[in-house]
Amino acid sequence: MVEFKRILIPLDGSSLSERALPVARALARKFESQIILLRVLDIPTPTAPTSHLEETMGWVREARRRALQEAQSYLETIQRELYSEGFETRVLLRDRSPAEDILEVACAEDIDLIVMSSHGKGGGLTRWTFGSVAERVARHSPCPVLIVRQGPETASES
Repeated sequence: MVEFKRILIPLDGSSLSERALPVARALARKFESQIILLRVLDIPTPTAPTSHLEETMGWVREARRRALQEAQSYLETIQRELYSEGFETRVLLRDRSPAEDILEVACAEDIDLIVMSSHGKGGGLTRWTFGSVAERVARHSPCPVLIVRQGPETASES
């Protein structure tokens, strides 16, 4: 029988990405799995040299610090909720590329299953141009990927 002892749930802070949580909860309950919540931050970085490099780097450091704080708080809120329901839960933060970081964590943490939403904060032209994170993860994952599709009631959210 297949067992999913470690389930990874990538979240981007959107209600669309959180649609993966009920499915992951049900599977984690059935298999007594550990849930690993992952948030990959999209932190802006300067792309061209500037005459105010020190000021720009200070802004980037401050933006990164705030983004990390917010992401940590977001994940800890979900972690507390899951813990209160009896789930063993860990949180991880990364800040490179969503698909790359999800795949890297899946390997490094010996993940048995990734449960993620088909949509998140991205969408429109960005998704069309760069491709879907969920699609890239599904294509290259070392473990099974369960993609929770966007329902018709949330189509207007993307």
